[in-house]
Amino acid sequence: MSPERSDLLIVGGGVGGLTLACFAKRMHRGLAVEVIEPRDVPLGRILVSGNGRCNIYNAQLYEERLPEDPIFKPLRQLLEPGLGQRALDYFVDTFKVPLYRQGELFYPFSNRADTIHQAMLKTAEDLGVRIVKERFSHLDWNGGGIYLEGENKARYAPRIAFCLGGWCLNYTPYNLLDELKSQGVKIVSFTPALGPLPIAENISKLEGYRVRGNLSLLRGGKTIYAEDGEVLFRRREISGICAFNCSIRIDVNHVDEYQLRLDATQHDGQEVDLTRFSLTQAFPRPFAEYIYAAADRLGRNPIELAGDLRFHVTGLPTFKQAQVSKGGISLSELDPKTLELRSQPTFTFLGEMLDVPLPCGGFNLGTCIIEALKVAESL
Repeated sequence: MSPERSDLLIVGGGVGGLTLACFAKRMHRGLAVEVIEPRDVPLGRILVSGNGRCNIYNAQLYEERLPEDPIFKPLRQLLEPGLGQRALDYFVDTFKVPLYRQGELFYPFSNRADTIHQAMLKTAEDLGVRIVKERFSHLDWNGGGIYLEGENKARYAPRIAFCLGGWCLNYTPYNLLDELKSQGVKIVSFTPALGPLPIAENISKLEGYRVRGNLSLLRGGKTIYAEDGEVLFRRREISGICAFNCSIRIDVNHVDEYQLRLDATQHDGQEVDLTRFSLTQAFPRPFAEYIYAAADRLGRNPIELAGDLRFHVTGLPTFKQAQVSKGGISLSELDPKTLELRSQPTFTFLGEMLDVPLPCGGFNLGTCIIEALKVAESL
């Protein structure tokens, strides 16, 4: 580890960490910034975003018009007037990557995630951000420092920002949240989210097929959430972005109370008249045959069932399947203006470490950029 002085020490070289490092260096040229990252190449998560296209931002963040949906309540605590627009503009100005807008979503003009990946790494190098290939071990809580694996001496800086992400995909769980919890910090346990949902029904004959429609999440017969989109069938799972966005709204303690309802009779603003066309004309044949068999088993009209097909949720995605994890540090523990921990202001937290669960659609990466700007401006 370099013995040089650090003014800002960042633990984690993901989107939040590298964005914060570059924002801080650009705003405060004399600042000594180091990023602790154990992997050979930082920013690995950005390469899988948007199926390789990198859905970097959502227009609802940019234009300050978040949906009136309870899941966005924590995010509202972080946003300030004009912050969403300033964050995206500063990101583009810093990394010099042209974006384009498709509906509510912002993508790199190249439609390739590696464009942003390369631009961020090159900018960090040009600005003099020092990336150190080491692994975080544990905290020096009283001194406001950190230990790295294999080292006996703590490392200190006036501000230490933790951007370690969550527990999803292949990222190894860390014990930092347990350390914080032992110091009285309120922590919400991580659970996997934004992934395929296991179901009780055997849909192996539909495996690999896709159907467009409206997917609803029901709890006790009441609709909790609904979204138009494409559903992907797996042997015992319902997948697709609309299913992912249902998964993040499930209470892990009451999974057995949830159902998925698929209305396959309408999509993209249009509806099929199944009194005029047969199911095999309107849908992929295996899906039509599944509806006929289910209608016979349940004693229901197949035309009616095509608009009201139910699946019983039996669990959550695995951490390996999930795109994000739900939970983390409660926002009540942080100063909302700086994201500093109230009980130890040297420590700052951002990204997926915070209990700010967000659906697909550029909200998660976008919020990392917003938080990075907030922290950089507070230095």
